[in-house]
Amino acid sequence: MIQQEAEAYQRAGEVLLSQRILPTTGVRDGVLFVSKVFGEHPAWDHIETYKDLYSELRMLVGDGAVAHGDVTPWNVIYDATGIRVIDWEKARFDVPIDPIFNVLDFIFRGAAVASASRQAIRGAMSRLDSLSLLPSRELRQAVNDYGDYRLSTFGSSQRDYLATLSNNVEEVARRALK
Repeated sequence: MIQQEAEAYQRAGEVLLSQRILPTTGVRDGVLFVSKVFGEHPAWDHIETYKDLYSELRMLVGDGAVAHGDVTPWNVIYDATGIRVIDWEKARFDVPIDPIFNVLDFIFRGAAVASASRQAIRGAMSRLDSLSLLPSRELRQAVNDYGDYRLSTFGSSQRDYLATLSNNVEEVARRALK
C-alpha cells in the first residue's frame, strides 16, 4: 500500500511538472493543453472559439499562469482513470507566478504533513531533480522564490510554516542541485 501511494504521488508530481512545459491555462502551438492530457472531447470542435477567449483572457491577466495555491497530496485525487487536482478556492492568476510553485507546494507541504522529516523532503526533491525537466539553476531560483511567494500570498500563518521548513528547504535545494 505504501509503495502504491508513493508511486501515485510520483505520477502526480510528474503531471504537475508538465505544467512547467505546457501552459496551465491555454494553447501551445495551436493545440489546447487539456486535449493532450485528456484526449478527444466534443468541446475540441470549438477550438477556435477557445483560442479567441484565451487571447482575451491573456490580455486581462498578462503573462502569469494559473497557480492552484494549495497543491498538496490531499488535494490530488488519483485512480485508474487519471489524476485530478481539486479544491481550487486559493487559485490565482492575477500575479505572474511560476507553475513550479505548485510542484514545490506538493513536495514541501505534503512531505511536511506526512512525516515532517528532512529525509522525506530530500527524497521528493531528488525525484524532482531526477526528472531533469528543470535546469539546476532554475530549480534553485524557484525554491528561493517559493518562500517569498508563500509569504506574500498567504500571510503570517505561512510565515510560521516556512520558518519550520526553512532549514529543510535550503539543505534540500543545495543537495538536489549539486
